Amino acid sequence: MLKHFKLAACVLLLSAGFAACSDDDEPDLIIDPTPPNYGPSAYVVNQGNMYGGVSGSMDCIYLMVGNTAPDAFYAANRQSLGDSPQQAVRYGSRIYVPVFGSNLLWVLNASSLQIEAQLRVNEPEAVCGAAGYVFVAGNDGYVTRIDTLTFTPSEPVAVGPNPAGLAASGKEVYVSISDGYNYANGYADGKKVAVLHAESLSLLHNIEVGLNPGALFANSKGEVFVLARGNYYDVMPKVQKISTDGTVTDYCNGSLFTLSDDCLYVIDAQADYTTNTSSVSLCRVNTLTDTRTDIALAAEATPGMPTAIDVEPATGNIYICSDKGPLDYDKTGYVYQLLPTGELLHRFEVGIHPFGVVFR
Repeated sequence: MLKHFKLAACVLLLSAGFAACSDDDEPDLIIDPTPPNYGPSAYVVNQGNMYGGVSGSMDCIYLMVGNTAPDAFYAANRQSLGDSPQQAVRYGSRIYVPVFGSNLLWVLNASSLQIEAQLRVNEPEAVCGAAGYVFVAGNDGYVTRIDTLTFTPSEPVAVGPNPAGLAASGKEVYVSISDGYNYANGYADGKKVAVLHAESLSLLHNIEVGLNPGALFANSKGEVFVLARGNYYDVMPKVQKISTDGTVTDYCNGSLFTLSDDCLYVIDAQADYTTNTSSVSLCRVNTLTDTRTDIALAAEATPGMPTAIDVEPATGNIYICSDKGPLDYDKTGYVYQLLPTGELLHRFEVGIHPFGVVFR
């Protein structure tokens, strides 16, 4: 979870006297759990606004026609998703959704979105699947491994303060350690990636990386890429590469990224909070050849304040979650569906603070 958003949201809401609907005030939504067949679809995780009492949600977006079915999780299960869900992953036939504020991990059927299991995990921040397991990083400094057949959790393993991202490569699981709540002391106990053995869940070693590391992805060569988010002030975010021998090098500038088919898709977004606008650039980098391609965005395809980026494996289309502006994290947002060349296909209006797309 982006810790600076938590702090900024709290301060701004207190100063502005923000009022929002609580879970008890939500209307009794009447949603058809079996919507018409609009072709391929995906789910959008919306974080909501925990400080304003607005729970998270999952919308369904129809990729070919541009339609949206709001709060598909509620339609399938008739209950709230919970407070501050994080980016979800699909592993096998299930979708795993960590819900930070509600201390739980949802295990959902990827086709119907119906609940298959509900697991208690302390402040889950990130999740990834590998070797027949799902690994969950908790903000309390521990990683838990979930057996995907029995949903049995392992004993938590200590990795360091405020882990923020997970990735698997071969027999190893990489965990970014941000020390994200220790910004007053420069994230002194972060700046590293912990490496775990996937089968034994033992801590193998730590790798020193840049300030406040977050998201992680691994390519087919076993190279791992990590987003060093900086301090949101004078240390700018960047993507670093961890080579197979453990060497760490700066790779490119950027504030959000994902990996698909060995290509990084990197957004560099700079917010201007005085005007509630941002400057946004997008590029694709082939990690096998280190070839960079800048992707031009027309005005109608440029998000107001990106929050996540995902790529559809089947088509290579790009999906950018976004708030309407840097200060609009408490309002409904958008998902921009782009061709690989950057042209806009559809813009979906979704829930409050969209935070990731999962493909069915």
